[in-house]
Amino acid sequence: QIAIPLTTSLFLLVLILFFPKFLPQRLPFFYSLSWGDTQLANLQDLLIIPAVILLITMVNFLISRELHEKQTLVKNILNLTPILCSLILLLTILKILFVFI
Repeated sequence: QIAIPLTTSLFLLVLILFFPKFLPQRLPFFYSLSWGDTQLANLQDLLIIPAVILLITMVNFLISRELHEKQTLVKNILNLTPILCSLILLLTILKILFVFI
């Protein structure tokens, strides 16, 4: 259950680190901000997404491990949340990157 988020995070890390020559120096990333330069981020700022995936995965894994074995519903929710988050974040970063590739 940890394999999907970790694989997604590593894939995004490789994608961000090995394809910067195909991308502009600044990409639209902060869509909640007003239109213009405030939305733009450096390529290094995109590394936030794999870090968030890893953080969510590790926190949920540690919490799930400490729960009692009878709390299966909570454990299942904690184990499925990183998978869902990683897939959503993967689609987000791919949407940003494929605009320029």
